[in-house]
Amino acid sequence: MAGAAALLGACGSLFTSKLAPTSVYVLRAEPAAGGPVLGADLCILAPRVRAGLDGTAIAALYPDRRLDRFAGAAWAGGLEELVQDLAQGSLRAHAGPHVVGVAAAPFATAYWLDLEVLDFQAEYRPGAGAPTIRVRLAGIVGTRRQALARFEVEETQRAEGDRLSAIVAAFETAANRVLDRIDAATAAAIAAAPPAPQ
Repeated sequence: MAGAAALLGACGSLFTSKLAPTSVYVLRAEPAAGGPVLGADLCILAPRVRAGLDGTAIAALYPDRRLDRFAGAAWAGGLEELVQDLAQGSLRAHAGPHVVGVAAAPFATAYWLDLEVLDFQAEYRPGAGAPTIRVRLAGIVGTRRQALARFEVEETQRAEGDRLSAIVAAFETAANRVLDRIDAATAAAIAAAPPAPQ
């Protein structure tokens, strides 16, 4: 009995973590008012993410080109899910009567949007203190038969301080600016295209 009690006591200490709990962050789609209305149903494919940015870690890039992550902080889902959700929320604001959904393959609707995440990190510069957020996405708008338009959009936003709340707020601002431009490019590509087969 004494041995069993000692073993249980030792096991209890194995399950006690001294690590700080991870704070989980979400970003909200806040599309700009106005802008062109999306002229057709659209599906957003699961974005591809550049190596090193994938997963739930919030990335930080240092002057020596070292890519790291903020300790004790994470996005609520993988970066591909985060960007896909943001794009869907942003485009829905311009969809009018049309449907904006997500899909694994480009055949769910007449038009599709394929995104690639090229940059999504906080960048520290010598002597700058607070980081600058860089968000860069490449995209292709197409139909079941062909690609209609390709674009690459980048925005930066200086964080108001070197603390996670300010850094996440700057991520949200930069991401929404990028998505506003992607929304406009997507709507323009669909408007200029011949009618897609139903």
